[in-house]
Amino acid sequence: MSKSYIEDSILSAELEESLGDSKVYPLAQELNHLYGMKVTSQVAIRKDMYGGRIQYGFCDKDKSLASNTTISKIIDDGFVLSHDGIPSCVVYHDDDVYHMYVPYIIKERGKDTWDRKTISSIKISQIIKTLTKKKFTLRHAFSPMPLKYTDMAYVHGQDGKLLGNKKRELIDHQNTLNYGSNRKEYMIALIDKVYNGAEGISHDADNFFKEYIDKANKMNQDIKSHSSIAHGDIRNGFTAIGVTRSDGYIVGKVSHNDSEFELTDTQCLRSLDQLSYYDSLKPMLTMLKLRLEDEGLNVDRDYFLQGNDRWDESLGIYFTNVTRGDCNYNPFDIRWTLLPNLKDNLV
Repeated sequence: MSKSYIEDSILSAELEESLGDSKVYPLAQELNHLYGMKVTSQVAIRKDMYGGRIQYGFCDKDKSLASNTTISKIIDDGFVLSHDGIPSCVVYHDDDVYHMYVPYIIKERGKDTWDRKTISSIKISQIIKTLTKKKFTLRHAFSPMPLKYTDMAYVHGQDGKLLGNKKRELIDHQNTLNYGSNRKEYMIALIDKVYNGAEGISHDADNFFKEYIDKANKMNQDIKSHSSIAHGDIRNGFTAIGVTRSDGYIVGKVSHNDSEFELTDTQCLRSLDQLSYYDSLKPMLTMLKLRLEDEGLNVDRDYFLQGNDRWDESLGIYFTNVTRGDCNYNPFDIRWTLLPNLKDNLV
């Protein structure tokens, strides 16, 4: 039955019927048997004709039909297959040909980017052979959460000020030695005293260097203290909640070792209250929802932000977006909200 190839937590009669009636169903079955992937959502794919040349792309079915006259066909029974909740590929069937689209370049040659990311054949066995030849593995060349420690630390806030801005201000302060004719005179006098044994420097120069060093020391100490806090927040780890363009949620655990981040224990859920530890998350999610509403930010599904990566300073929550950028309505785009680690083990 088709329901055995759909993620249990998002199973619905409608999705089961769509998959069972789809011509691409046998390919979904085979990929499940070989790689353990399961269907997590249904997507629409547009087929455009430009001067006799075919171009595919993801789409919003209703909007595309209403606004674009170049579309020759809408394939509405494409399916996202995921492993442990993370989208791994999209399968669809068109003109008696099976297609498997992955979120990275899997072929060196192709007529466009979409084609270089797609393996196509009238035979499922040939698609499997090509996957084996290309050494396909789950999440190969695709990180669902490409976090960087330096980027996270740079936008970490304390008392309304970002760590990155503090570091820039320190650099600006250091550059003050280079500006102004009197400061050049101060530097010459100081060098003359240190290296040539001159008796002293002027009172103004002495005050300048004392104030400069005092301010630099305070700024360095503030940066050191802030860096320690940011380091602790990051190394503490997170409970990650993500959403794609489809319904449902991806939940997992994010940890950081000495060199990189790791996303583990991921799962796909139709609703967050399916989590066995949802009650422990609920208070923070409630506070987060209220804060985002008060700030009037561009919010998606109560807990997710559109736009640049950022922290919520008071709650210790980090927002990040993974955008593939090569096509619209991409089912591999993920918005992530990282809650400070609330549970050691996800189940």
